[in-house]
Amino acid sequence: MKKSGYEIASRLIICYNNPNFTNNFRRMKKIFFKLLLPPVFLLAGFFVFTSAASATDIIIDHDTVWGKGDVIVVNANKYLGELGVRIASKATLTINAGAIIKLSRDSLISVEGNLIIHGAPDDPVIITSIKDDSVGGDTNKDGNATLSARGDWGKIKIKKTGNAIIDYAIIQYGGADENGWFFSPSIIDIDDQYNSNLPSNLWPKTIISNSLITESAGYGIYDRGWRTVITKNKIVKNNSYGIRTYATFRNEITYNDINLNGFNGPISYWGGGIFMERNGIQPNISYNNFHNNTTGFKNNSGVNVSAINNWWGSDQGPIVCSSFCIKA
Repeated sequence: MKKSGYEIASRLIICYNNPNFTNNFRRMKKIFFKLLLPPVFLLAGFFVFTSAASATDIIIDHDTVWGKGDVIVVNANKYLGELGVRIASKATLTINAGAIIKLSRDSLISVEGNLIIHGAPDDPVIITSIKDDSVGGDTNKDGNATLSARGDWGKIKIKKTGNAIIDYAIIQYGGADENGWFFSPSIIDIDDQYNSNLPSNLWPKTIISNSLITESAGYGIYDRGWRTVITKNKIVKNNSYGIRTYATFRNEITYNDINLNGFNGPISYWGGGIFMERNGIQPNISYNNFHNNTTGFKNNSGVNVSAINNWWGSDQGPIVCSSFCIKA
């Protein structure tokens, strides 16, 4: 005969109150914990104490910190709608000295909120290719079958609402082209952040300092921001221009070493140090070292630009190669 739920519950209560049942249950509980707890702690140690973490898509929707010993491997697949690392609006990702981020071709770091990279002179944050075995080990597990190269991953994309502070970082082997070779990509891409609804002192801001920006398949930095500071960096060996910038708000490009840009690839004939475009306000371009670039400076903005107080690879200054182009 089928028993009601009340009857079953009553029998369980009676059994539990039975002294023999209670003693047997206690003995079983002790055995259970002796057998179960060691593997539980072992698994906990694996997840808590292992520094490397691999993911296809990482969404940062709350304040998050990566630091010394963290090796973050991002292997996104754009055909599945994956982007890589996405920092949501109002969230902050802080990456401290010693952290390593390794990305695949379809992976990028998309900044809608806040990105703070805070490396150290002797311990920079490194953002590099998943194929780069020189840091963080052989994360793609293929030995020497693949080597890191320009365009191995996407970019750091600082979007219209995004703020970024990048200090003491090595950012290399990015600039994968999403839209065809004619649209040269970049390893750091700063959106047009003009916002007519806010006073200019509240617009998003990007500061890039004391960092190495190198081995991009296209530009090192593509700057369309309105409050950008690029200072004390080494911007070297990028396939196109080291910096492409809009002459918009009075951005700062100062004290950088801009060297060996524009030598390789199918569009190297128009690569070089700095390419400035769009009518607007003269940025502050001073105290930079331009040397050994295919072209030192190309002004396509339609406004006169002052580029005094820079080193052009010679005591005699730059070589004028056309009405809008100077060599260095």
